[in-house]
Amino acid sequence: MMKVNKNHKKIYQLNCPSLRFYLLFLTLFLTIQCFTEVPVEPKFGAITPSEFAMKNYDKDTSANALVLFDYGDAKIILTSERQFKIQFKQHLRIKIFKNTDPSIGKFKIKLFKAGLLNQVINEFKATTFNMEDGHLEKSKVINEQTHTNTQFDYDLKSFSFPDIRDGSIIELSYTMNSDLLYHFMGWDFEGKYPVVWSQYHYVIPEYFDFRRHAIGFLPFEINSTVTGSTLFTVHFASENPAGLDRARTSNQDYDIRAANSEYVLAMKDIPAFHAEPDIDCEENYMQSISFELVSMSLPGEFVNDFSTTWAELNSHLIKDTYFGGPLKDSKIIQNKVNELCLNHRGNEEKALAIYNYVQVKIDWKHDYQQFLEEDLQSIIVKGTGSLANANSLLLHMLRIAGIKADPVLINRRQFGNKIRYQPGISEYSSIIVLAEINNSNILLDAATNYCPFSMLPPDDINGFGRLIVDGDGASVPLAPNDKYKVAKSYVMNIDDKGIIKGTIISNFSGYAAFEVRKEIGASSVSHHFKRIELKNPGLTIEKSSIDGLNSYGSISDTLVTTIVEQTVTKGNTIRFNPLLYEQIKTARYSQPERKYQIDFNYPISYTYLFEYHIPVGYEIDSLPSSVNLKLPDNSVTLSYIIVKENDIIRLVYRQNINRHQFSTEEYLDLKAIFEQIALKNMGEVILKKK
Repeated sequence: MMKVNKNHKKIYQLNCPSLRFYLLFLTLFLTIQCFTEVPVEPKFGAITPSEFAMKNYDKDTSANALVLFDYGDAKIILTSERQFKIQFKQHLRIKIFKNTDPSIGKFKIKLFKAGLLNQVINEFKATTFNMEDGHLEKSKVINEQTHTNTQFDYDLKSFSFPDIRDGSIIELSYTMNSDLLYHFMGWDFEGKYPVVWSQYHYVIPEYFDFRRHAIGFLPFEINSTVTGSTLFTVHFASENPAGLDRARTSNQDYDIRAANSEYVLAMKDIPAFHAEPDIDCEENYMQSISFELVSMSLPGEFVNDFSTTWAELNSHLIKDTYFGGPLKDSKIIQNKVNELCLNHRGNEEKALAIYNYVQVKIDWKHDYQQFLEEDLQSIIVKGTGSLANANSLLLHMLRIAGIKADPVLINRRQFGNKIRYQPGISEYSSIIVLAEINNSNILLDAATNYCPFSMLPPDDINGFGRLIVDGDGASVPLAPNDKYKVAKSYVMNIDDKGIIKGTIISNFSGYAAFEVRKEIGASSVSHHFKRIELKNPGLTIEKSSIDGLNSYGSISDTLVTTIVEQTVTKGNTIRFNPLLYEQIKTARYSQPERKYQIDFNYPISYTYLFEYHIPVGYEIDSLPSSVNLKLPDNSVTLSYIIVKENDIIRLVYRQNINRHQFSTEEYLDLKAIFEQIALKNMGEVILKKK
């Protein structure tokens, strides 16, 4: 999120010097126009008998919970402290049918801060309502039950509703006052649970120009705009020079009426958002609106235009004390770079040595930021810090080594990738480094462990980043630069009881190797093998070994196994699926249409070689047919070739997804080929006793 630096108020803060100087006391009276057919917001705690009587939601009987209503209200006000603020209110009521989801009743509110500017919650109310023997019981969330996690540019307030049962109703209401005028609150209509009614009401005075960005495909029940006015009553404590409609005499009240626009957006009967497989981030597609501040024009002042150019923004970021400013000479860092590069000649060798050092040295605490919290020398001494700390150190060390390197703003995959209409940094969560090595540009993220040099981590693959250099900079594609590759070899013996024994050799490379290292790094090698057994019922690992774990190349493991429950022995036949645990049992997609793109994160390649030695006294009665499937452009291919050689069955299975993104127009073709792949995966081998 955007970090405000006190040295750059012109860019990030919204200063109102004439207002703060001239005004002693202001009150804001807002004339609210009437909207027809807008439901009246219920009072807090006014639970109806019908709400308690609900056993399920007739439009989605599988839902564990139902949002009965969600009201939002936002407006810009002038306070008695002579400051513009945003006042935001939310009132939410949820009916819980089945208390089986661990996340039910758990809430987090992010409160952004920037220097002396912040967001503050007051009028906070959160209560669980239960009906017990005809009596209404209330269990309130008190301040002692809330927890605040403080980060560099935000505080995260989290809490859980108490005493939740099947049939409970929870209700939340709070007011947030915000100094961050560029951070006008958006609204999410769609979410994890179905919603009966969601409504957002907001008022913007003529002094402010916001651009609204909408996401989603559902129709609005209400989409209304009414023009009105805001009346400011201004009290002057002393005679003033011209400004705010010329000079005024002291101790008098004057009215300033400003035009405003008042909006109501409402939706009803919103279904729960159910994501199909292969989606980059659900928030990219849920029905929502967000805002960007374009300009602010106060009475008697010049227009503050916030639609800055990338060249202007880049210039300020490069000079910012917490972004480009710390990249200064440091003897400790200089000496370390000299030490690392001593025995390396080319820039690629030097860059690799520096990358590996920073990756191991800095213990990243999964804190996503673009700005530093402290100087680089302290970071290298302490060895811990945010993502910005690790990659800023990498950037600086590469530059000391004589390698051209520049920062790139990105948004990590789990935070979405919302469209921006103008230059800004509030939608970016991290920085990585673009290095020029041997006339090629390489994106580097040293904060991500287990990722080899020059491979962009999976969570960084998210649309486009922004290169921050003198001038306009450029958009930087955040695309995968390798495949997810798995190759396995099964050499198995089947006995007359249907028990399968043999050796499985697996090789993981590209992004598959990254995922294995990540999984083992979070636990252990023994846990890795135990996880394989748990994931594959009937599999027992008798012996195991693993190679390549301590490098950044491919990883191989070898398993000596016994497999039961994967064959059906009946009479004089043995039946089994030759793909064993690699079988795809259901079609990948189920919906008749798709409104958002398909994103696999990276291209994918599976190659499986099976060799089965059948039991003595049996013969091969039936094999699945061989087949080759592909889309017209070869973006998805399947090769299933199965043959018999005396008493041996050989199967070569290759499945490739050669592109990581597909458009909605390609969905039906993609759906169809995966249905055929799933059907082919159902084929069985039948062995018959001679």
